Amino acid sequence: MKVKVISRSTEEFTRERSQDLQKVFRNYDPKLRTHEKAVEYTRALNAAKLEKIFARPFIGAMDGHIDAVSCMAKNPNHLKGIFSGSMDGDIRLWDIATRAVDHQWDGPLFATAGSQVDIWDHNSDRSITLYDLRMSSPVRKLIMRTKTNAICWNPMEPMNFTAANEDCSCYSYDTRKLDEAKVVHKDHVSAVCVTVFCVRYSCDGSYLISGSDDTNLRLWKAKSSEQMGVKSHLMYINTVLLPHPVSLRD
Repeated sequence: MKVKVISRSTEEFTRERSQDLQKVFRNYDPKLRTHEKAVEYTRALNAAKLEKIFARPFIGAMDGHIDAVSCMAKNPNHLKGIFSGSMDGDIRLWDIATRAVDHQWDGPLFATAGSQVDIWDHNSDRSITLYDLRMSSPVRKLIMRTKTNAICWNPMEPMNFTAANEDCSCYSYDTRKLDEAKVVHKDHVSAVCVTVFCVRYSCDGSYLISGSDDTNLRLWKAKSSEQMGVKSHLMYINTVLLPHPVSLRD
């Protein structure tokens, strides 16, 4: 019987002081690192993408959310204001000119005052509810199989909207017939990431763009499930906001 004993000196792998860096032992034998070239290529590609991003002129940052920003919205009649919502349930109205918070709301229930007093609430029953502003009760209600993360109305066909869902698909509906979806856009597929976070229409209503946690922006034809293009990013795409007006045809 053979017994192999490994003997190490504590001075070789321990730190003299708590401020010293931990010693890391690596084996640089190329036979043990068969994917070394692929890893280095991926690192170089990511570094080049980041360099292009940071090379663009940086205008400013609006800090304040303590969690990830999941959605954004704008008011076409109030160009210097922009809304943002984060994962901690905080909704903020930003003044772009001063890059400061104009208003802030948090919690599932809050009130706003303007020409009228509005009470706002949210639900989590996977439903899409259509309200008439003149009535307090919902007109139509659609229960989805999975959670809807965002919806966007077609600017040229106001009766149609598209919902981004957690089942890696976008569903386009006609409010006059909610029994079935007119078009289903499905190609956001990854090994572990299947959630579509955001969707936006072009100003002419003929194209839509969607973003998901597979780190891809996808361009679709609005009236068919045909995909027009893909743009990859390094991180999850929680929201997409298009300048007004903009056409995705170009």
